[in-house]
Amino acid sequence: MGGFIKISTRRNLFYLSQVILYYYSRKVVLIIINNLFIFNNSLIFTILMLLGEFFAGISIHLYQKLFFEKKNTKTKYFGITLIQKEKRMNRPDSKIKITLIIFFTAVFDFTEFIIETYYLPKYKELSKTITLRFGGVIIIFSSLLCYYNLKLKILKHQFYSLILIGICSILIIIFEIIFGKKGMSVGEYFFTYFLVLINLVFVTFTDVVEKYLLEYDFMSPFITLILESIFGLILASIYSIRDDPFKDLKRIYEESDAGHFLILLFLLFLYMAFSAGANVYKLLSNVLYSPMAKSLAGYILNPFLYIYYYINEDEFTSNGEKNFLYFFINVILAIIISFLGCVYNEFLVLSCFQLNYETYSEISLRAMTESSIYEFNELKSDVESED
Repeated sequence: MGGFIKISTRRNLFYLSQVILYYYSRKVVLIIINNLFIFNNSLIFTILMLLGEFFAGISIHLYQKLFFEKKNTKTKYFGITLIQKEKRMNRPDSKIKITLIIFFTAVFDFTEFIIETYYLPKYKELSKTITLRFGGVIIIFSSLLCYYNLKLKILKHQFYSLILIGICSILIIIFEIIFGKKGMSVGEYFFTYFLVLINLVFVTFTDVVEKYLLEYDFMSPFITLILESIFGLILASIYSIRDDPFKDLKRIYEESDAGHFLILLFLLFLYMAFSAGANVYKLLSNVLYSPMAKSLAGYILNPFLYIYYYINEDEFTSNGEKNFLYFFINVILAIIISFLGCVYNEFLVLSCFQLNYETYSEISLRAMTESSIYEFNELKSDVESED
């Protein structure tokens, strides 16, 4: 087995592990809030996410400015002080274009988040895990966008991983039609799944555009976070005109005692803090890895969430009763998708069917081998010439 599957050690997985930690911690906090309080489909979660994004971006940016960056360096030559100005990279895009790109990124991020936390929970018949189960689709969309827009190649092991992830996603749709909750009209059914698809597409757009900004326009990830959150808060403020985001807070304050309300405030603060961590490490992971590697953090632990929802929530039911087969199939498919995501991103390397041929580790090994052979032949020819 060790020869068939290898764990790649070429990458430091700290940043990606932090995305997983903060992302699923935020999920857990959201589950607790919705269980303790009637707090579904509230715009306040979007506002808290944006506030966390803003405070995280501005605090880290100011920290770097104060302790790590020096605007001018002074050097003395023959008693004359020379001031060397800070070197800046030339960006291919103008400031106006970069600002517009960040604005549209904020629109994608805002829309994606508001669909997931505000609109989808309104449909009680819709599965609570539906966006989780289709998480593997993000890596397919991201790969195609990166291939056509950022010119990133899709290698052999990545191509077959995407094909298999697509097959698993199709199977999820088929079993959802067979076993899923009934009660929605045909129009509602297609509309809700259209929202799920749009939600995943916007996640992809956000990741790929941020990758472009950070790598091609040399944007600071923290400046990007600040600007995205500002644009997002403006959009949230406009949207709040038609729907008060604090209505649930006011209702719970009036109906509950001080202790319960303080618990809610603490949980909302945790939600904001975990959102801040998830967004910071999401951008850093985009820089160090790729949107496809970052997307892995959003579904790799899904099987554990499925177990929770099956045991404690009205989920994976068919005809009003819990359906173990329905649950078991989705868990197996989630494990397969997570495994294939690791293969795609070369965290796991398969040796069968030459799927390892174009991986970084195998290319490095071949380069070292060829270099060693070349050096040996050079040494051999030198010795022979001396003789």
